Amino acid sequence: MALHTPEQLTERLAAMTPNIRSRGAAVENRTEHEPFSPTLLSWGHWLYHAAFDEETAGTMVAGPDLNGEDCHVFWHMATSVDDLLQNLHAARLLAERSPLAGYASIGRDELQALLIVSQDIDEAKGTGYHARVEAYVRRFQREQVMTAAAVTDVKGDRSKRPSEQDDPDVYVHVVERNDDGIVVRGAKAHTSGSVGAEELIVIPTRALVDGEDDYAVSFAVPVDAPGLRMVARGLSMSHDADEVEVPISAHDDLVETLTIFDDVFVPYERVFLLGEHEYAGAIANTFASVNRQGYLGTEVGKLRLFVGAAQRIAELNGVAHVSHIKDKIAQLIKLERTIWALGLGSSLESASVRGFQVPDPVQTNAGKLACMEGHYLATRLLLEIAGGAVVTAPFVEDLRSEELSEDVEKYFRGAEPGSAWERLKLLKFIRDIAASEYSGYWNAEIIHGSGSPAAEMLQLYREHDLDRCKELVERAMTGKAAIGAAATVPS
Repeated sequence: MALHTPEQLTERLAAMTPNIRSRGAAVENRTEHEPFSPTLLSWGHWLYHAAFDEETAGTMVAGPDLNGEDCHVFWHMATSVDDLLQNLHAARLLAERSPLAGYASIGRDELQALLIVSQDIDEAKGTGYHARVEAYVRRFQREQVMTAAAVTDVKGDRSKRPSEQDDPDVYVHVVERNDDGIVVRGAKAHTSGSVGAEELIVIPTRALVDGEDDYAVSFAVPVDAPGLRMVARGLSMSHDADEVEVPISAHDDLVETLTIFDDVFVPYERVFLLGEHEYAGAIANTFASVNRQGYLGTEVGKLRLFVGAAQRIAELNGVAHVSHIKDKIAQLIKLERTIWALGLGSSLESASVRGFQVPDPVQTNAGKLACMEGHYLATRLLLEIAGGAVVTAPFVEDLRSEELSEDVEKYFRGAEPGSAWERLKLLKFIRDIAASEYSGYWNAEIIHGSGSPAAEMLQLYREHDLDRCKELVERAMTGKAAIGAAATVPS
């Protein structure tokens, strides 16, 4: 059974020597670099530990994998509706404790897209990509390899296609082919969780056209491959702040990297697309549908924290009975339930493609857009309910001082006697998720994570059965005949 422990992952990460820079300095040992600790906790320790946690293990263990064994659900490839539902529940469970952890399946989601599209390429072109992808996935599952997804190119002048750029390196591309493999050059932006990964899965970021064959490349590469460089950026303080002050971001910061491929060699057994430009868009779109389904479960887990915080602070503030407060909490519940319903719908109305289950793309994209729109409303509602003390309460170091101990109990209690510290901790929690640098990260992530709103709108429009809807209008315009009624109504 491929269930590895957090300690095994840490040992493997420490044994690697990736070229990582952060704040102008080289990072010698990422497992001991404190600013990376929240990422290593949420996208590493908690993810692996959840398969052994008595509250979550039943949802986190899936099977069988391609090796015929049970494995962690975030390494499992969905082949049924039940698999997709399990993935949705797993993302929600992970996110209820550490919201960003629910997104950690992104490398697996790329590989599932490659397992599907590689069969199409092999059938049309006589290539052998599927066998390579399958062999890699077997090891990925057997060894529970921690991966990160390198998808989004830095893009340069966005009014131009990859082949039209003044500098070809703004999209990752092939610069050499030899007997043993390929050499790639370029850069990928905001590679999530890469500082805690063992390998990167690289796919094209967009559809390509004739003449852009060198940009049609997909591969897997160790993070410490020669020529691979990462420039890391995360939150500025969560790793060393008091956990009362930042109870969520202390363990839920996702460090991103600018990932530079400076003539990186990739052997052919790790190359999954090489020049077949007409399939780049299919890989990107299939990946998006798979990835956005889990995104919905993650957002629901996060929104459940918003709902719980809103209800409890309303009780402590003595306003839980007030009608407009109940209305605001009801709106939060509506958002959470709507997104969950779209996640369920995308799973139940999924399709089997080349032996793997792909969520309904219309519902996944509608859900992702609802996540974005709902996040801002949820943040506003929570802050309205909680009040201004979310951002004006003194630092916890002052509140803990002997000089202020009596003042804290006197002036920060709410409706319940003796609740001063409970209320303060909850106010700090709300600040962390709704009015902090961490919440600012979410404000950007919820727009661009797993694809931009423009991309989601485009896929939503493209995938919906517009022809069928037009046919329904034509039939409805035939009057009584639309429902098979007789031309004359019997007396």
